Amino acid sequence: MGGSGLRVDPLDVRPALSDERRSRRSASALRGFSLLRQGVFPNGRIKATSNQAGLVVATEAKIVFDTTVKDSPADDTEGDPDGSMADLTNNRIYARHAGWYIVMASIPWEVESGGDYRRARVKKNGATVEGTDTSDPIAIFNTFNNLVVPLQLDKDDYIELFATHGVGAGLDVIATGEAPYLALTWVGL
Repeated sequence: MGGSGLRVDPLDVRPALSDERRSRRSASALRGFSLLRQGVFPNGRIKATSNQAGLVVATEAKIVFDTTVKDSPADDTEGDPDGSMADLTNNRIYARHAGWYIVMASIPWEVESGGDYRRARVKKNGATVEGTDTSDPIAIFNTFNNLVVPLQLDKDDYIELFATHGVGAGLDVIATGEAPYLALTWVGL
């Protein structure tokens, strides 16, 4: 009973961090805290305002975007002078800060009951598939592929949106106001 008052939780068995790892974690947390304190959450959103016609069956095609809806990279905290997450020239969005992001995307397809699938894929750095949505065609309405993907990115990683389908002929991705779109929002370290 008359101990020193120090209590140790027997369930807390986390390994001790090395000084170097603790220092890196602290610096990273400070950058993240700086963004949070400012109320800044880096985010970007791009969309297409015209149809992407005649996507070839079973051939993956990158979705082409022509409008930046939102581009808030919060570059002032890192001193990054390029100032943009959205890259319409290459149809991609860059992560300007390392950390966890939420990727959101949507692809609307023209009405077509044929074929066996419509597919959307989010790729990181042009190669790694990070999220996929596959749906069956609908005969009387537009088929949509929608994705929400949590993703850890390094600074200057990028994401792109790809589409493919199983119709025997060319199929259009149609512009329906806000879609197709690709969005990236930083949520933390």
